[in-house]
Amino acid sequence: MKTFQVILFLAASIIFLTQIGRHAHQVVYGTERSVLERYDSDFADKQKALEQKDETILLEEYRVANQQVRDLEKGVKHDDLEDLRRANSDKYDLRNSLRSEIQEREHRRRELRDIWLYSGFGILLVGVGAVLYRRGVIWPGFAIVITGFSELEYWASPTFFGGAADAEFQILLVNKLVLSAIALALLYVFWSLRNLPQGVASKTD
Repeated sequence: MKTFQVILFLAASIIFLTQIGRHAHQVVYGTERSVLERYDSDFADKQKALEQKDETILLEEYRVANQQVRDLEKGVKHDDLEDLRRANSDKYDLRNSLRSEIQEREHRRRELRDIWLYSGFGILLVGVGAVLYRRGVIWPGFAIVITGFSELEYWASPTFFGGAADAEFQILLVNKLVLSAIALALLYVFWSLRNLPQGVASKTD
């Protein structure tokens, strides 16, 4: 039992410490883009969408851009759509850039909500498992503790930058950094309190 605990403790410590280092690095240095992106045909549109903080304006710009594309496509045969897109690539690029930015922001907000929803559940599992463990319900309690820390590890794991929703991505990184620190602190608290009452410990060794 003790050997198993030590192995899991070391593995979890390595994971959480590594994640803290990675998140801290990205928070400090931000999202680093390639200089080659400025040569993409839709770079200006992506940059404009990225810098627009007011989502009401962003949505209105998308509505206008989408309507322009729909107006262009009215009465056009399916076989001619490809030629239409090439001839009006600027309008299509603008619509796609705005849509990508809006969808990415929505995705990041949902992820931020889910981080604390599921992490709260993980912290609850750690607490319940620790109480059971300390009361002598060894294996069920320890299994629940492992499940709780697994939940925390999953939601604190790195998120990769998709090139949009820069502000939301930074907020997400800060939250994951905080969560990783909380998970590591909980791990050390459980480790320091893991000793079983006398009599119970001898039965599990």
